[in-house]
Amino acid sequence: MIPRPNKKKPIGVKWIYKRKKNVKGEVKRYQARLVAKDYIQKHEIDYEEVFALVARLETIRLIIATAA
Repeated sequence: MIPRPNKKKPIGVKWIYKRKKNVKGEVKRYQARLVAKDYIQKHEIDYEEVFALVARLETIRLIIATAA
């Protein structure tokens, strides 16, 4: 954690939950992600850059297997 800059408001976040289903309609896996409430932000006031971190477990396993 770092201290909040003066005169800056923290941006709220919310959790998004989804259920991924197969063709039979059965739940295949659950997905959850944490997203910023960007409708509160104002461009060039609250942010200058946008980052979208997305990494699937399969991708991480592939990178670790390749490195080993």
